[in-house]
Amino acid sequence: MWLQEHSPEVDWTKGEVTMSRCPMKASQTTSQQLAQAFAANTTPQEFWDVVPPYLHAFEDMFSKASFDPLPEHKRWDHTIELLPDSAPSSCKVYPLMPREQDELDASL
Repeated sequence: MWLQEHSPEVDWTKGEVTMSRCPMKASQTTSQQLAQAFAANTTPQEFWDVVPPYLHAFEDMFSKASFDPLPEHKRWDHTIELLPDSAPSSCKVYPLMPREQDELDASL
């Protein structure tokens, strides 16, 4: 039985469960090891190194400063007026199998 094998320690006053008798058997996957090795041996690249030369004229479009702000207001901007005391309608965004739909409904 799982509880007998792992025997978790429960501290009811602190509300903590400690798994001190459960040996760690999982190690990193090969992809995790490769990603860490790659990250350790690489340096951050500059814009000019990453972006192809034909796009260098658009450097300002790739900058952090131009990324964060919202676009300026235009004459065709509009608001969507919400009706007071209205509730959003319940509609299916994409079809699910009946069992999946039941699980989704239960979690929401």
